[in-house]
Amino acid sequence: MKTYRKNKVLVGNGGKIEILLRGSFTQNSRKLVKNKFLDEAPKFLEQFGAKGDGKTDDTQAISKALNSSSPVIYARKGKSYYKISSKIIISGVKKKKLIATGATFLNSDLTKATFLFQDCTNINIYGGKYGYVNMPTDNGDGSQHVFQFDNCQDISVNGIHIKNSPEMGIAITNSNRVTIRNSRIEHTFRDGTYSHYSANVNYLYNTYINIKDDAMSFHDYGLDEQKKQLLKYGYKQATNLLAKGNVVQNSYQGFGSIGSVNVSVLNNKFNNVVIAGVSIFNAQEMYPGGNASAKRCLVQNNIITNACSTVIINGKSYKNNGQASTGRAAICIISLGAKNQLNQGETKRLSAIKVIGNTIIGSGANGFFANLVDNLYFAKNGFTNCSGAVPEQSLNGDVIEVWNCTGLWADANSIIDTRKKVLHQHGYAFNNVSGQMGSWRVKGVLRGEKVLVSTQSLQSIHNH
Repeated sequence: MKTYRKNKVLVGNGGKIEILLRGSFTQNSRKLVKNKFLDEAPKFLEQFGAKGDGKTDDTQAISKALNSSSPVIYARKGKSYYKISSKIIISGVKKKKLIATGATFLNSDLTKATFLFQDCTNINIYGGKYGYVNMPTDNGDGSQHVFQFDNCQDISVNGIHIKNSPEMGIAITNSNRVTIRNSRIEHTFRDGTYSHYSANVNYLYNTYINIKDDAMSFHDYGLDEQKKQLLKYGYKQATNLLAKGNVVQNSYQGFGSIGSVNVSVLNNKFNNVVIAGVSIFNAQEMYPGGNASAKRCLVQNNIITNACSTVIINGKSYKNNGQASTGRAAICIISLGAKNQLNQGETKRLSAIKVIGNTIIGSGANGFFANLVDNLYFAKNGFTNCSGAVPEQSLNGDVIEVWNCTGLWADANSIIDTRKKVLHQHGYAFNNVSGQMGSWRVKGVLRGEKVLVSTQSLQSIHNH
C-alpha cells in the first residue's frame, strides 16, 4: 500500500482545482479525498442534466444541482433559459451558491410555486431572471411564490430580477439573517418582499414596480404557537428589519409592518401607492389572539409622492377605500380594532416610534396619522398638497392627525398647500394627546392652523 506526501492537482468537470495535501495518507484514503473534492467542485447546471434551451423541462436537473454537495452551482451565461414546471424544494442544504448572471428561470405553471428553501443555511443567490412565463391576472392560492425561504438562516439574494408572480416575489418565513439587495421585483399579485416571524432582515436598494399588495412587509401576527422557530433564534418577536434605499413605483402599499420590533424604514422612494406609503401598525383581529405590538420603529428620510390615490397596477385600476385603516394617510402609525378598522375597540398600543425628515408630496387622504402611540417623536417632516376639501374628499381635509397619544414631541414640521385652489382644511389636529409641540410652518389652509380637542396636557410652543 503506497503512501503519498506531495501536492496533487485534481481535474474535475468544473476545471482544474489545485489542492495541497499535507501529511501522509494511503492510496485508498487518496481516492476518498479525490472523490470528496470532485463532489464539492463548482459545477454547471448542465452537468446535472439541464439543457437551458427553453424547451426542455429542467425542473429535476435544477433540483438535483441545488440539493447536491457541490457548494457552487453556475448557470450558463448568455441566452440560457431554464424551463421549470413545478416547485423545486431545496431541503437541509448547509452551503450553496447559485451564480446565475445572464440566465433566465421561468415557471410555466402559474398554479405551482417555484423555489422553496427549507431548513437551509448559508444560501447565496447571485443574478438571474426568475418568475413565470405568463403574467398572472389575479391572486394565487397563497403559496405560489417565486422564492420562499422557510426556517432558514444566513440567506443572501443579490442582483436578481423577478417578473410575474401570482403571490410573493420573495417570501421569508420563520427565518434569521436574510438580505435582499440590488434586485428588481415587478408584476406580483401579493408582496414584493414579505417576512413573517423572522429576525435580522434587510431590504436594500431594490426596485419594486407593479406590486398588488405591499412592496415590502415585515410582520409578527402575535401567535405564540407559530413562533417556535423564532424563539430558537433567541427572539420573542419579529425583530430587526432594515428597509433602506429602495424605490417603489405603483404598488398597493409601499411598506407595511404589523406587530414588530426595531423596524427601520430609511431613505426610500415611494411613488403612486393606493393606500399608505409607510404603515406601522397593530391589527387586533387579523389573527385573533395575537399579542404582538409594534415598538422601537424609525421612519426617516423617505420621499412619498401621490399616496392614498387611484393607481393602475398590473393593468388594473385600484382606488383608496381604506380611510378607516392604513389608507388613512401617507404615513400611518396606528392600531386597528374589529374588522381591521379604526375606533373599533382596539386596545393594543404602539410605543417608541420616531418619524423624522420625511417628504410627502400629494396624498388623497391625510399626510400623517397616528393613533394609540406612546412616546411618538415627530419632527422635520414636510407635507405638500395633501388632503382634499370636504365634500370632494371623504376625509376631513386635515393634513396631520394625532389621536390618543402620549409623550408626543412634534417639532419643525411643515405643511404647505401650493395649489391655486387651497384644499387643506387644517394643518394639524390633535385629540387626547399629551406631550410637547415646537414650531411648525403652516401655509395655505382654509380653516386656521390647528384644532385642539381635549388636549389640555399638550404643551404648545408656537413661533408662527
